[in-house]
Amino acid sequence: MESRQVVSIKRYSELLAQFIIRLTRFYEGHNEQLDQQLYILRGHLSGQPNFTLSLLSINKINHLLQDSQFSVKEHTEKCVQELEKSVKQLQSELQSGDELYSECTQLLMQLDAPLPSSSALKHLTSGTLSLLSAARQLNQNNKQIHPLSDPADTAQLHQKMLDELTQLTLNYAKKYPEDQLLQELLNRLQSGVSEDELLQSCIVLLRLFVRESIHDASMTGKVLQSLHRALDEVNQNARQSLQKTTASIETRKQHHRKIQAELEHMEDEVKQTDSLDALKQKTTAYIQSVASSLSVQHHQDQEQQATLVELLVQMQSQLSLLQKQTQTYRKKLAEQAQASQTDPLTRLPNRQAYNKQIELACERAGHTQQCLAMAILDIDYFKTINDRFGHSAGDKTLQLVANHLRNHLTSKDFIARWGGEEFILLFADTAPPKLADKLEKIRTSLEQLPLKFKQEKITLSASIGGTYFQRGETPEQLFERADRLLYKAKHAGRNCVVTD
Repeated sequence: MESRQVVSIKRYSELLAQFIIRLTRFYEGHNEQLDQQLYILRGHLSGQPNFTLSLLSINKINHLLQDSQFSVKEHTEKCVQELEKSVKQLQSELQSGDELYSECTQLLMQLDAPLPSSSALKHLTSGTLSLLSAARQLNQNNKQIHPLSDPADTAQLHQKMLDELTQLTLNYAKKYPEDQLLQELLNRLQSGVSEDELLQSCIVLLRLFVRESIHDASMTGKVLQSLHRALDEVNQNARQSLQKTTASIETRKQHHRKIQAELEHMEDEVKQTDSLDALKQKTTAYIQSVASSLSVQHHQDQEQQATLVELLVQMQSQLSLLQKQTQTYRKKLAEQAQASQTDPLTRLPNRQAYNKQIELACERAGHTQQCLAMAILDIDYFKTINDRFGHSAGDKTLQLVANHLRNHLTSKDFIARWGGEEFILLFADTAPPKLADKLEKIRTSLEQLPLKFKQEKITLSASIGGTYFQRGETPEQLFERADRLLYKAKHAGRNCVVTD
């Protein structure tokens, strides 16, 4: 090899090593084990690169990335939903003429638009944090932000956010029991945190979403590469089969032309030969030549058929493998889609599933004469259960209530966990006089649930607000009206149903 080529290869190797080192920085901070392997890989590639040891490290890193389970789309949507919820909550506490109100509207439009990439999430998060910081500064300057002016409302909002964040952290702590950071965060949240600490906790969870999103992209890429390789092998075998078939057809044509030429030559000899013995000898020679040609052609046909059969068997095997990989990937995508719309604690549909369902239900109700009713149910004094008996008791209570509500609905009805101790119920084709009766039966049945913690019997109660869809309104308007009726039920002493 020429010295110039050696120098060029050395320069490209150094560039490749530098690129891999920079690429490892992108994954840094995922977990301790991966960070350790990335650190070792950078050591192998620094100075004089050792590509043999580097390859071993890369294989270990590939295994670590493949062992993780994640979903970019799922966690990005969750993050966007949480940001959208926070911005909507802030906007509801502002007056429409305020400058911050307009900024909230612009940010909501950005949150509603499709994200071009996961990195865009950082920009949206910064915008949300800036709005929250500006709102806090306004509050400190005693400017008019009505709901937050009441300390009781502020404490209620803080507690609601704390409960939501605690539940979300608990779900992730169950999924990653070895993650010490999550366990520490969960312990802090369960002990109670200040507003600043609550904001810091949100940032920690956002980082977790981004971390899982990176893993999802890596896994999806590996699956697609595997499918691409399988398709490429099938394509190569198909091309080889076509080439061999074309060659076989051409060989047959050549044999046919050769036999035809010999037969024509034999016919000329018969016309020109007068001697019977000479004619017999020539005929015998031509017949032997034709038989030899046919034998060679038969042997070649057998070889080509055997080769084609072997290629077809390989293609069938590769297609079976490709079908199996596709089915596995399709099943995993279906499981991820189902998990992204299911609350992990209660196994009920979550807020994302509700958003899809309410859009369809409102559209259907707007084009038909069927009634659509919505109710929001809130378990009374649920925080007391968590405080007295622990969050484990609270989780069991939510699971029991979820199963109970599911069993009291028909196949046409829909239920989802909105968050915390709130549930949303949709009733299709329910006439106005029947809604209050249905909700009252649900409320009284909850009081009969057999609930006991630490040998102490607990009686549950719930406040419910119910309303009907009005033609021309949006799902958000329907929800806001049901939420106001729930608020009235709570202020009426709780454990009651309020409908319009």
